[in-house]
Formats: sequence, C-alpha cells, structure tokens
Amino acid sequence: MAIAAQKITPCLWFDTEAEQAANFYVSIFKDSMIGSVNRYNRAGHEVHGKPAGSVMAVEFEIEGQRFVALNGGPQFKFDAAVSFQIHCKTQEEIDYYWSRLTDGGKEVACGWLKDKFGLSWQVVPTPLFEMLSDKDPAGRAYDAAQMEVQGQHLTLCEKRADEADRYVDAYLKCIYLRDRIGQTFDAIITSVVDFGCFVQIVEAAADGLLHLDNLRDDEYVKDDALQAWVGLRSKRRLQLGNHVRVIVTAVNPVEGLIDLDLVSDVPGALSADKEEKGRSRKGR
Repeated sequence: MAIAAQKITPCLWFDTEAEQAANFYVSIFKDSMIGSVNRYNRAGHEVHGKPAGSVMAVEFEIEGQRFVALNGGPQFKFDAAVSFQIHCKTQEEIDYYWSRLTDGGKEVACGWLKDKFGLSWQVVPTPLFEMLSDKDPAGRAYDAAQMEVQGQHLTLCEKRADEADRYVDAYLKCIYLRDRIGQTFDAIITSVVDFGCFVQIVEAAADGLLHLDNLRDDEYVKDDALQAWVGLRSKRRLQLGNHVRVIVTAVNPVEGLIDLDLVSDVPGALSADKEEKGRSRKGR
C-alpha cells in the first residue's frame, strides 16, 4: 500500500531487523500500516554484503507519521540522543504504550524507555506539556525533584479520573438494569472463570455474572481447553464468545454488580453434539 509523501521522514537504521521492527510498531499504534518493502539485489553486494532478495528498506506509517526502516548493517546503534514522544491523554493510554514498548525492552526513567530494538521513546501525559508551557513563570519554576513529584501527582489524578469514569459508567448501567429485573436480554460470554461466566448484555453494554450456582438446567463441568462450561446431559456449551439469553435477577449499583440467570431453552442454541454434527454435514 502506498504511503503519502511528506517533507521529512525519519529513517531508522537496523542491522537486519527492519521488517520485524516495522511490524512491531504497526501492531502497537492505531491508524498504522506497512507500505512498500524494497529488497537487495546482486548489484552492490561487494559494498552492502547483504544476500540478494533480503529486505533492504520498509516504509511504514504510524499515527499519520511516515518512517523508513533500513537494514544497513551493524555499524550504527540507536541511543537516547534521539527519541520519539507519545502524548497520552489518559492513564490507560500511558499504561498501554509503556507495557507494549517495554516488552522485550527496558524501562529507563521519567517516562523514558527503550524498546527491544534499542529505540528510545518518551511516554508523557499531555498535562505535563501544558504545565511546562505555562505563561506564568511560577508555573514553570520546578526543580528535578519537584518535577518528579508533579509527574506522580498527575499520574495519580489521571488514574483516579479513569476509575471514576468507569465507576460512573457501571453505576448508570446498573440503574438502567435495576428497573428491568426479571427481563431477558441477549448477551455474549466474555470470560469463563472457575465460578461461572462473565457476560456482556448487548443492549446495555453492561457486564454481569452467570454464577455456577445459577446454572440449574444441567450439571456443568469446566473444559479449560475449550474455555467453556459443558452440560453433562445436554452437552450444551457455555463457551467464550457464545451468544446466550439471560435474565436479570439482581443489581447492586453501588458495587456495580449484576447477577444473571441463564435462559434454559434458547431457539437456535446448539449442544456440543449438534455443533459437531453440523460441522460434519458442511464438510460433505
């Protein structure tokens, strides 16, 4: 896929890992893609020493920024003199990029890290830039120790704000369902655990629990390989990703808890045996 040209394009020098690195970065950032892949040929082998057909350069784009990854050999290595800043609005964003980019890499300090290819990144909350650009000189008058305290304070505030958002969201969904106790809803199994299944009610995008004690239509055993609870008599599977019908039985808005019962007979629901027979017929 062609990538739009831009005036300045960072070129990242690798030994032999250009394609691997490009795929790694594209897998992390949204609105990203791989562009053209150019390969070495026999011409110039006495200079570059690379096998004919091996990757020379990979164009890729992340968040609208075009890059080129070049397999140039072992002569040059990345260092912290050049780094890329990631501006993050929420603690969730900070945690995501920090986790993904330090996988195989290493943490440095004060929001800096090196990824597994040695490239340096800064994962920084946007309020920090606002504080540093404050027109009031007093707003910029922080020494290194104070900056670290301010950074920790910003992180804590953003974490609390994210937690408050999640709490309010869960609370409002519980209020909505509290007036619908006894009603049935379509749901999707999102997690299979030792005490039952967590499901998401499609209409409300609310998460609830199908407790094992409430699965009264059969005796269920857990199949870890299938990530499912399987009925011993009906062979019905309550498997990750399956659609089910549930009844809302109890709601606790303060704790964000929704208890559900399973609707026993769901039109179109398949047992494990019926699923297997269906696959056999399709294969004929």
